[in-house]
Amino acid sequence: MSVEEARLRAEYDDFRALKSLHDGPGDLPVINPKIVDDFEPDEFSGRIRYKPKGEDAPETGASMPHADLEPGFFEPGRLSPPASGYEPPMPAGSSQTVSISGGGGRGGGGGSGSLEVIFKIPAPSSVAVVVQQSNVLHDSDQWNMDSFQGPIVSQEVLEAALETLVAAGKSLSILGPAVVPDGEVSYSDMAHSLVKFIDEVEAPKVDGAKITLLKGESAAGLHVNGEEVSELPNWQDYMPAYLAPPKAERTDESMEASAEEGLDDNPAVSAEGTTPVTGPAEDEDEGPTHVAVHGGNLLVNEVALSASWLYAPVMLVGGDSISLHMISQINVWNDDHVSFSANADEAGDSALTTAWNVASILRESAPSEKSVDPIESKFPEHWAITRIEGDVINVNWIKQFNFVVDNDVTAMTFAGSESNFIFGGNQATNSVSLQELGFQYDLIVVGGHLINLAMINQINVLLDADAVTLDNHGGIVGSGGNLLWNEAAIYELGTDTIEPLDPKQKHFIKMLDEGSNGVPGWLLKNEAFNGDSMLSVLYIDGNLINSQSIEQTNVLGDADQVEMLAGDLLAAAGEDGVTVTTGSNALLNLASIEDYGTDSTVHVGGEHYSDALLYQAELISLDDPMSGDSELASEAVVFLADGMIEDNKQDDGDLHKSDSHGLGHDSGSADVMQTMLA
Repeated sequence: MSVEEARLRAEYDDFRALKSLHDGPGDLPVINPKIVDDFEPDEFSGRIRYKPKGEDAPETGASMPHADLEPGFFEPGRLSPPASGYEPPMPAGSSQTVSISGGGGRGGGGGSGSLEVIFKIPAPSSVAVVVQQSNVLHDSDQWNMDSFQGPIVSQEVLEAALETLVAAGKSLSILGPAVVPDGEVSYSDMAHSLVKFIDEVEAPKVDGAKITLLKGESAAGLHVNGEEVSELPNWQDYMPAYLAPPKAERTDESMEASAEEGLDDNPAVSAEGTTPVTGPAEDEDEGPTHVAVHGGNLLVNEVALSASWLYAPVMLVGGDSISLHMISQINVWNDDHVSFSANADEAGDSALTTAWNVASILRESAPSEKSVDPIESKFPEHWAITRIEGDVINVNWIKQFNFVVDNDVTAMTFAGSESNFIFGGNQATNSVSLQELGFQYDLIVVGGHLINLAMINQINVLLDADAVTLDNHGGIVGSGGNLLWNEAAIYELGTDTIEPLDPKQKHFIKMLDEGSNGVPGWLLKNEAFNGDSMLSVLYIDGNLINSQSIEQTNVLGDADQVEMLAGDLLAAAGEDGVTVTTGSNALLNLASIEDYGTDSTVHVGGEHYSDALLYQAELISLDDPMSGDSELASEAVVFLADGMIEDNKQDDGDLHKSDSHGLGHDSGSADVMQTMLA
């Protein structure tokens, strides 16, 4: 028994040892510590030094003082607390650095460090757009020539008559063909030449022409055919009958009122002596049975240019400031008509050709919308400067040209119950629409000249001398009723207040030219910068050039020779059943230049030139190329020779050549159209 007890005891000891391995942790001890110290918080110190260590630390560099800085300038590239008399700078230039540094704490301590931080602001780019559009169309139809009974005026005579009108338009023009200057320096030369040109130019003396030349403040505002107006007309209200919208889209009363005003009160109607004839039939229920359209041509040049490129509320200009606005508009036409009929009363009622020169030169103030505390002023404490070497240019050069010849010779006979002949109805359209958005800065400094040019040159030339022969059964002839329309608008949002540069501003420009990136405290205190936390500065060591040039030309020859031959169907149709349209042409030049900015104070070191010119002219030719007795018959030349288009392409190669900067008249050209197309 005792042996067995001893054996069980040994086994129990092993079991108890294994059991203790699975027992949970005991109770956590409770400790009540008592902390006693003599530390007290130190006073506030803003001089906290940061010294990076290890491989994660950014590259550092020391900021060396500049001994050549005069009082009032801060050391470029260094950020530190404001000091009396001047303010701390932000980074100087798009690739410059700022060095942030500090000293030790209150108790002193050795060591110092600095951290370079790179700041960038966008620099402006230059833009140059050159657009040349042209349409050349020959659509001189011949129909049933074997049946034509009367004499036919040759195409050479009619083309010579058109050339004579083009030459008349050239004699009226005071602006030569638009050219692109050879380079940036040429823009400065051209701008100074234009200043002299506006001052010296006088209206040419041309017999029979109505000419208006306005300069300076007289050219500003709204003008229609040389007269100042309070509201501009809409060209859509004066479209010819054939090109006008269908009657279903118009209000009868408004159309009747517009027609009466156009005939009775319109200051741009054609001269006395033009043979009045009517447009298409106005039957409310049914149209004419037989229709022949020899006119109805539409020529359109359209440019809409809108830009907001570079502007600032304060500008410093080391050179000259030149701002010129120029508009030239010319309408030349001949709409003499000859109608041969056994019954002259059947020629119809009057529909006169109208010509319009519509211009507006407007400038509107755009004050800053920045909210400023009137009691507590806050001026910039930092600044950033970006530099441009050379000139900054924003140039748009647009030239549009339409040339259409539609001299038809037809002997009309009708068959069937209805017929519709379209010999005209051509459309030639050039269209350009540009929107250019740029940059705004708080301060722009220009070392050279500040040049702002806006020029629009528009010319319409129309030959619509028709000869229509009616038989005893008559008909309705729409000959005349053409529209020549020039509309130009120059609009600027933002006015400039011109001030001379003072000595401190001149010295500041010199410092920037020598490479300094500092901004003096007196400049930061400019009231225009009140409310800004940082000043953005653009420095251009060359010229700042903004040049917009638009040239638009329409030339249409629509001299038709039409015979309506007798026949049973023609007699059955009656005078209201046959309509022949040889007019109803529209020549439209539409151009607008819009420049959006803000009101600016411009300090100029050189001369300031600001001027405007408005030139409007019209000439009506009463020559009769269809009579056979015209002096033009002895001057017949084929000026639309096979080489005309090739000559135009050759001229394109000389696009950038000019010895007169686009002023005056070219000489030595035997072909007027060559100059028009160049």
